[in-house]
Amino acid sequence: MQERPRSLGFMLWNGKDKKFPEVDFVAGTQGVLIDGKYKLIVAPKDAPVKEPPVRLHDIFEDPGHKENLAEKLPDVVRKMREALEAWQRSVRDSFDGKDFAPKKE
Repeated sequence: MQERPRSLGFMLWNGKDKKFPEVDFVAGTQGVLIDGKYKLIVAPKDAPVKEPPVRLHDIFEDPGHKENLAEKLPDVVRKMREALEAWQRSVRDSFDGKDFAPKKE
């Protein structure tokens, strides 16, 4: 697929320290957003420092993710990070049942 009509988000959680319902979906998970040719990867706040906490890759030019474009393209990072965090909050709301109408009795 060369073009996607909208961005695609992913969250990865290490399963440590907390039960899943207690996890902060923005700060406590690794967030990934693919939008157009870019892939943004944001590490959880408590991740060990092995790699930069925010990475941006061009998935077509650099499928092996060797070059981090985050410092070169801060506006892309900012826009994608805002979209990722909004998506993560919407997943949290969905998980908590906030996007479903209450049952009528």
